[in-house]
Amino acid sequence: MDTVDRQIRTLDFEDKHLDKIRDQSASAVGQMQALQSANQISAEMVSQLQKLRQLQMSEMVAQNAYMSAQIQDRAAEKAAVKAWLDSAKNHKPIN
Repeated sequence: MDTVDRQIRTLDFEDKHLDKIRDQSASAVGQMQALQSANQISAEMVSQLQKLRQLQMSEMVAQNAYMSAQIQDRAAEKAAVKAWLDSAKNHKPIN
């Protein structure tokens, strides 16, 4: 929940910042500041996209590790059942 709240606060901050940029673009000085801000926003967007890609890669690694563990568990179960069945085949009842 903290992550969601933090994201909401970040979005609110970004909205206020964008409103400020729009207001400043009414004058020549404001337009220059808006261009500079746009360059900063562009750089920040690239940074955010890189972080998102890192997060996606981490998620893929975690999913692969989980699936690997599942496959190994199933293989171990199959091997145990096969060993049990093989031992039962070789076991001769006493008459």
